[in-house]
Amino acid sequence: MMLRNETPDLSPSIAYQELRERGAARVREGQWDAALPFLTQAWEWACEHGDEALRDRAFCNLSIAKIEARRASGCLAELGEILLRSRDAEGRWLASYNIARAYEIDKKFDRGLFYARIARDQARAMDRDDLLAISHNRLGNLFLGLGEATEATGEYEKALELLGDPEPTIALAKILDNLGYCRVLQGRLDDGFRLLFRSWRILRSWGTKEPLISLHLDLSFAHLEVERPHHAARHARRALDLARELEDRDAVKNALFLLGESASAEGNETEARQHYTELQAFYPELPIVTDLLLAIDTRHLINLRA
Repeated sequence: MMLRNETPDLSPSIAYQELRERGAARVREGQWDAALPFLTQAWEWACEHGDEALRDRAFCNLSIAKIEARRASGCLAELGEILLRSRDAEGRWLASYNIARAYEIDKKFDRGLFYARIARDQARAMDRDDLLAISHNRLGNLFLGLGEATEATGEYEKALELLGDPEPTIALAKILDNLGYCRVLQGRLDDGFRLLFRSWRILRSWGTKEPLISLHLDLSFAHLEVERPHHAARHARRALDLARELEDRDAVKNALFLLGESASAEGNETEARQHYTELQAFYPELPIVTDLLLAIDTRHLINLRA
């Protein structure tokens, strides 16, 4: 592979760490395809030079990029084997957590809950509050996908409590975003905005794009709830731009819906129809989407996480 030429002339173990970190940096930015060559090489190195635990961890690191890039074919079977045979607790946690994420993406939320609970239990057994926090966050996402906002809120609250008074990390920002969205759903709007804006400040300081998509969508929804459609449209446009840049199909659909709702709330039916018509292209089997959205207030029937 040509990317091997980018690897510094270092000892093999340092080269592995360098490859893994280069891949991880791209994963943090949501650049899944760009991460794959680095993580693939790291896994190849581990297969040739590492022990079973390192090979398993390297595969788990590679698999999450494949899962997010929608190239997960074959990953789940291997992750399942790692979960069953590995003696490495962190490897088992990674495997179960990644399987849960794969099922979340596929909208198989019940299956995802099974593996997210395994990840939670593995993190608890390791006495790793950091891993336990993000496991509860994953559980919250899956409950929210099922429309169980009360259960989701409880998981996000546990995640936030486990982090205590942490450094402003991306993981913390995601938890704040998720809990803020739940507060908005519950009508606790002041608390919701406080959490969402706290998440925004953290993400802006990190300069990472991928988590901002969800945050801008949630801020758009929150502004619609307090009848500020102009602000809602601004956040929805930002989410749409980022979603298109990072090729997040689900987020594109949500952003178009929120833009249509914002335009409709401002009385601009022409602009609303334009956004809904663009959204209609995602549902060729349902030719009435545009007219339905124009005729009926469906905002409270829409789950941005489902």
